[in-house]
Amino acid sequence: MRTRKTVIITGDRGGGKTHFITNLFEFLSLFENQICGFVSKGIFDEDGRKEFVLKDLSSGQEFPLASRTPKEGYENTGRFWFNPAAVTHGESIMKKAVEEKCKVLIIDEMGPVELAGGAWHNGFVNVFANYQGILVFSTRETMLEKLIEKYGIHEAFIENIGTTTPRKTGDSIISMLNLHQPAPGHDLEQQTE
Repeated sequence: MRTRKTVIITGDRGGGKTHFITNLFEFLSLFENQICGFVSKGIFDEDGRKEFVLKDLSSGQEFPLASRTPKEGYENTGRFWFNPAAVTHGESIMKKAVEEKCKVLIIDEMGPVELAGGAWHNGFVNVFANYQGILVFSTRETMLEKLIEKYGIHEAFIENIGTTTPRKTGDSIISMLNLHQPAPGHDLEQQTE
Protein backbone atom coordinates (compact mmCIF):
# COMPACT_ATOMS: atom_id res chain seq x y z
CA MET A 1 0.00 0.00 0.00
CA ARG A 2 1.24 3.46 -0.90
CA THR A 3 1.82 5.86 2.00
CA ARG A 4 1.85 9.63 1.99
CA LYS A 5 5.16 11.44 1.95
CA THR A 6 5.28 15.04 3.17
CA VAL A 7 7.54 17.84 1.95
CA ILE A 8 7.36 21.15 3.84
CA ILE A 9 8.65 24.30 2.13
CA THR A 10 9.69 26.96 4.65
CA GLY A 11 11.06 30.47 4.54
CA ASP A 12 10.61 33.91 6.00
CA ARG A 13 7.34 35.78 5.81
CA GLY A 14 7.23 37.45 2.39
CA GLY A 15 10.46 35.64 1.49
CA GLY A 16 9.31 34.08 -1.79
CA LYS A 17 7.70 30.75 -0.84
CA THR A 18 4.87 31.16 -3.36
CA HIS A 19 7.33 32.00 -6.15
CA PHE A 20 9.42 28.96 -5.15
CA ILE A 21 6.36 26.68 -5.19
CA THR A 22 5.21 28.03 -8.56
CA ASN A 23 8.64 27.26 -10.04
CA LEU A 24 8.62 23.85 -8.33
CA PHE A 25 5.23 23.07 -9.90
CA GLU A 26 6.50 24.09 -13.35
CA PHE A 27 9.55 21.85 -12.95
CA LEU A 28 7.54 18.86 -11.70
CA SER A 29 5.05 19.31 -14.56
CA LEU A 30 7.82 18.42 -17.01
CA PHE A 31 7.87 14.89 -15.54
CA GLU A 32 4.42 14.31 -14.04
CA ASN A 33 0.93 15.43 -15.06
CA GLN A 34 -1.03 14.17 -12.04
CA ILE A 35 -0.38 17.22 -9.86
CA CYS A 36 -3.17 18.96 -7.95
CA GLY A 37 -2.94 22.05 -5.81
CA PHE A 38 -2.98 25.80 -5.48
CA VAL A 39 -0.89 28.81 -4.59
CA SER A 40 -1.98 31.92 -2.69
CA LYS A 41 -0.49 34.82 -4.65
CA GLY A 42 -0.04 38.20 -2.97
CA ILE A 43 -1.12 41.20 -5.04
CA PHE A 44 -1.51 44.89 -4.26
CA ASP A 45 -4.80 46.71 -4.75
CA GLU A 46 -5.09 50.25 -6.09
CA ASP A 47 -4.55 51.62 -2.58
CA GLY A 48 -1.33 49.64 -2.12
CA ARG A 49 -2.84 47.09 0.30
CA LYS A 50 -1.80 43.48 -0.05
CA GLU A 51 -4.56 41.06 -0.98
CA PHE A 52 -4.40 37.40 -1.95
CA VAL A 53 -5.58 35.43 -4.96
CA LEU A 54 -6.02 31.65 -5.08
CA LYS A 55 -4.55 30.11 -8.25
CA ASP A 56 -5.57 26.55 -9.15
CA LEU A 57 -2.35 25.01 -10.48
CA SER A 58 -4.15 22.44 -12.66
CA SER A 59 -6.52 24.81 -14.48
CA GLY A 60 -4.75 28.16 -14.05
CA GLN A 61 -8.03 29.67 -12.76
CA GLU A 62 -7.71 32.48 -10.22
CA PHE A 63 -10.14 33.52 -7.48
CA PRO A 64 -10.01 36.48 -5.06
CA LEU A 65 -9.07 34.83 -1.76
CA ALA A 66 -8.37 37.23 1.09
CA SER A 67 -8.31 40.90 1.93
CA ARG A 68 -7.11 42.93 4.89
CA THR A 69 -10.23 45.09 4.58
CA PRO A 70 -13.85 43.91 5.01
CA LYS A 71 -15.67 42.90 1.82
CA GLU A 72 -19.30 42.00 1.38
CA GLY A 73 -19.83 38.24 1.72
CA TYR A 74 -16.31 37.63 3.02
CA GLU A 75 -15.74 36.00 6.42
CA ASN A 76 -13.32 37.39 9.01
CA THR A 77 -10.55 35.19 10.41
CA GLY A 78 -7.74 36.91 12.28
CA ARG A 79 -6.40 39.91 10.32
CA PHE A 80 -7.99 38.82 7.02
CA TRP A 81 -11.36 38.60 5.36
CA PHE A 82 -11.73 35.41 3.29
CA ASN A 83 -13.84 34.76 0.21
CA PRO A 84 -15.86 31.61 1.09
CA ALA A 85 -16.07 30.63 -2.60
CA ALA A 86 -12.26 30.57 -2.91
CA VAL A 87 -11.89 28.61 0.33
CA THR A 88 -14.46 26.10 -0.95
CA HIS A 89 -12.56 25.81 -4.24
CA GLY A 90 -9.29 25.16 -2.38
CA GLU A 91 -10.98 22.48 -0.28
CA SER A 92 -12.41 20.88 -3.44
CA ILE A 93 -8.89 20.69 -4.91
CA MET A 94 -7.70 18.87 -1.78
CA LYS A 95 -10.70 16.53 -1.88
CA LYS A 96 -10.09 15.82 -5.58
CA ALA A 97 -6.44 14.95 -4.83
CA VAL A 98 -7.62 12.33 -2.34
CA GLU A 99 -10.43 10.89 -4.48
CA GLU A 100 -8.61 10.89 -7.83
CA LYS A 101 -5.29 9.87 -6.30
CA CYS A 102 -3.23 12.79 -7.63
CA LYS A 103 0.42 11.84 -7.30
CA VAL A 104 1.46 15.26 -5.93
CA LEU A 105 -0.68 17.72 -3.94
CA ILE A 106 0.63 21.26 -3.44
CA ILE A 107 -0.87 23.57 -0.79
CA ASP A 108 0.37 27.16 -0.36
CA GLU A 109 0.26 28.29 2.46
CA MET A 110 -0.51 26.91 5.92
CA GLY A 111 -0.25 29.30 8.86
CA PRO A 112 -2.00 31.12 11.69
CA VAL A 113 -5.45 30.95 10.07
CA GLU A 114 -5.29 27.15 9.82
CA LEU A 115 -3.91 26.89 13.36
CA ALA A 116 -7.06 28.75 14.43
CA GLY A 117 -9.26 26.27 12.52
CA GLY A 118 -9.95 28.45 9.46
CA ALA A 119 -9.26 28.42 5.70
CA TRP A 120 -7.58 25.11 4.71
CA HIS A 121 -7.80 23.45 8.14
CA ASN A 122 -10.70 21.05 7.40
CA GLY A 123 -9.36 20.10 3.98
CA PHE A 124 -5.91 19.56 5.46
CA VAL A 125 -7.31 17.23 8.15
CA ASN A 126 -8.96 15.16 5.39
CA VAL A 127 -5.71 15.09 3.41
CA PHE A 128 -3.76 13.86 6.43
CA ALA A 129 -6.31 11.13 7.09
CA ASN A 130 -6.74 9.90 3.51
CA TYR A 131 -4.21 11.17 0.97
CA GLN A 132 -1.58 8.67 -0.21
CA GLY A 133 0.60 10.65 -2.60
CA ILE A 134 3.30 13.27 -2.07
CA LEU A 135 2.02 16.24 -0.09
CA VAL A 136 3.92 19.50 -0.54
CA PHE A 137 2.91 22.47 1.57
CA SER A 138 4.49 25.76 2.54
CA THR A 139 4.63 27.63 5.81
CA ARG A 140 6.69 30.31 7.50
CA GLU A 141 9.63 29.07 9.54
CA THR A 142 8.04 30.55 12.65
CA MET A 143 4.90 28.41 12.11
CA LEU A 144 6.68 25.13 11.36
CA GLU A 145 6.78 23.57 14.84
CA LYS A 146 3.21 24.63 15.65
CA LEU A 147 1.88 23.05 12.44
CA ILE A 148 3.88 19.85 13.03
CA GLU A 149 2.38 19.60 16.50
CA LYS A 150 -1.20 20.52 15.51
CA TYR A 151 -1.42 18.04 12.65
CA GLY A 152 0.69 15.30 14.22
CA ILE A 153 3.28 15.28 11.44
CA HIS A 154 5.72 12.54 12.41
CA GLU A 155 7.83 12.40 9.28
CA ALA A 156 8.57 15.11 6.73
CA PHE A 157 11.26 16.42 4.42
CA ILE A 158 11.82 20.10 5.29
CA GLU A 159 13.16 22.35 2.54
CA ASN A 160 14.14 25.94 3.37
CA ILE A 161 13.98 28.17 0.30
CA GLY A 162 17.14 29.93 1.48
CA THR A 163 19.22 26.76 1.15
CA THR A 164 17.71 24.94 -1.85
CA THR A 165 16.26 25.58 -5.30
CA PRO A 166 12.99 24.48 -6.91
CA ARG A 167 14.97 22.15 -9.15
CA LYS A 168 16.82 20.44 -6.26
CA THR A 169 13.58 19.99 -4.34
CA GLY A 170 11.89 18.86 -7.55
CA ASP A 171 14.59 16.24 -8.16
CA SER A 172 13.96 14.84 -4.67
CA ILE A 173 10.21 14.68 -5.33
CA ILE A 174 10.78 12.97 -8.70
CA SER A 175 12.85 10.34 -6.84
CA MET A 176 9.98 9.84 -4.39
CA LEU A 177 7.54 9.48 -7.31
CA ASN A 178 9.74 6.81 -8.88
CA LEU A 179 9.73 4.91 -5.59
CA HIS A 180 5.92 5.04 -5.64
CA GLN A 181 5.72 3.31 -9.02
CA PRO A 182 4.64 -0.35 -8.92
CA ALA A 183 6.96 -2.92 -10.44
CA PRO A 184 6.09 -3.79 -14.06
CA GLY A 185 3.19 -6.23 -14.17
CA HIS A 186 2.30 -5.72 -10.48
CA ASP A 187 -0.19 -3.51 -8.75
CA LEU A 188 0.63 -1.69 -5.52
CA GLU A 189 -0.97 -4.30 -3.26
CA GLN A 190 0.99 -7.14 -4.87
CA GLN A 191 4.22 -5.20 -4.57
CA THR A 192 3.91 -4.88 -0.78
CA GLU A 193 3.03 -8.52 -0.06
